Amino acid sequence: LPIYGAVSIKNILQMSSGIAWNEDYRDPKSDVSVAGTFQGTDLTDYLATLPQEHAPGTVFNYNTAESNLLGEVLRAAIGNSATDYMNAKIWQGFGMEHPGNWMLAAPFGGETGGCCISASIRDYARLGIFVKNGAVDAKGEPIVADGWIEAATAASPAYAGYGYKWWLLGDGAYSAVGIFGQYIYINPKHDLVISLHSNAPAAVDSDHHQHAEAAMATIAAAFAP
Repeated sequence: LPIYGAVSIKNILQMSSGIAWNEDYRDPKSDVSVAGTFQGTDLTDYLATLPQEHAPGTVFNYNTAESNLLGEVLRAAIGNSATDYMNAKIWQGFGMEHPGNWMLAAPFGGETGGCCISASIRDYARLGIFVKNGAVDAKGEPIVADGWIEAATAASPAYAGYGYKWWLLGDGAYSAVGIFGQYIYINPKHDLVISLHSNAPAAVDSDHHQHAEAAMATIAAAFAP
């Protein structure tokens, strides 16, 4: 992808590639509506048509397709499916209660890197505990590189409210947020993890989001000393 020649993986993790992208789920002609689940050559061919609007690392713009692109990079690096890798490194290693599922972009295709890991609400909470505890398995063995969690939850230069795929909420708290109201809220200061499954009426629903964040902040405040 020549257009990504100056874009680093860190830029993509921080949603600041500078590549033009429209993430409006309400618009049937937006990029996310047209190509949000593309994989493989369909994905790279589509991304190759998009212009560079800003210098990498300077402007935040949420882009699901680039999370799909990271999925392609991960599969190339590990040499097998992301599902098998996640299962071996996290699901079995941390002792999840139920099997998880990761939606494939097509039959026998790769996982949709930008979304669609299905798990029980209790296992989503365990995933939050796994991250809060520094991404170590049940035996205390580290799964990620030293310092990764700290880097992933540090403010990005382009937007102080975002790290590496984590939304930063202040006071050291952060969350993973999925469309239709899915959340993993982590507050290390209060040793608190909240998992929320929802069926919001729209993919991105600002009213639902505000109520959910307010509820989680209220719960966190109750744990304050």
